[in-house]
Amino acid sequence: MRFNSISDWSKHYLAKIESKLQIIPGTDCKLWTGGPKKGMYGQIRVQFPRDGTIGGTWSPKTIRVHRLRYMLNIPTFNIEPQDYHVSHVCHQSKCCNINHLSLEPCSTNMQRNTCKKEQCCFGHLEFKDCLFVHVE
Repeated sequence: MRFNSISDWSKHYLAKIESKLQIIPGTDCKLWTGGPKKGMYGQIRVQFPRDGTIGGTWSPKTIRVHRLRYMLNIPTFNIEPQDYHVSHVCHQSKCCNINHLSLEPCSTNMQRNTCKKEQCCFGHLEFKDCLFVHVE
């Protein structure tokens, strides 16, 4: 697939993500229903400009859907920032609600595991507090 602009590319993948989200009532979580069905995180195959330009060659890459969703909202986001994760503050690994995602250091993401285990948010400095939702 060819795109005429980064804007067209972004719109295409945002629409693709939005078409496969299920909104969970009472939680604001938007869960990915696309593939793969196994594993914790949803994944999507994306065509990226190989040389960073729209007119150049493209190469496919499979990435986690929530990372792409965050990247589409924050155009300057690097797809693989070193030592940073796109965390789910709601603790739902397939959630793609941009308000439930936070770019933060790996250490903060790991602290969220303790919060989830204890069902209590202990705070995360300048990053978003945890949300606790129950999704069946």
